[in-house]
Amino acid sequence: MIRAMFEENVRKTEARGLVQWDYGQILQIEGLKGIDHAEVHFAVKECSAKAEICIATIEENRILADIPDKLLEVGKDLIAYVYIADAMSGKTVRIIELPVKKREQPGDYSTPSGKNLLRQVLESLEKKGRQYDCHRRRITVTVR
Repeated sequence: MIRAMFEENVRKTEARGLVQWDYGQILQIEGLKGIDHAEVHFAVKECSAKAEICIATIEENRILADIPDKLLEVGKDLIAYVYIADAMSGKTVRIIELPVKKREQPGDYSTPSGKNLLRQVLESLEKKGRQYDCHRRRITVTVR
């Protein structure tokens, strides 16, 4: 878990701990209040390739997003953009610089197959549905 902490009125920060060839890493973003949904766009810093869009999960005022494994294979620093969007507009609200420590590729390196955006959305909706159902049961128990 890579942790990025934002103080009030700070728009850009750095989070350390990534090493080339790591996989299954999660970016945990703290210090942002009032966000119900978000995307995190990951890109190789100073590269013209398109950013990878990851649907974030919000848990107790923490934003969690999977760092794309294929970006960690490159061995260059990454940048993450916290992005809030609705039907009418979209806005980058925070920026996180993610230094990546370069290393040799392990001889037996392999990663689980990557998830596409649709799979991420479906998993996110499924998780939200479980959270809603659990919350609804607690209210029912409390009212009785």
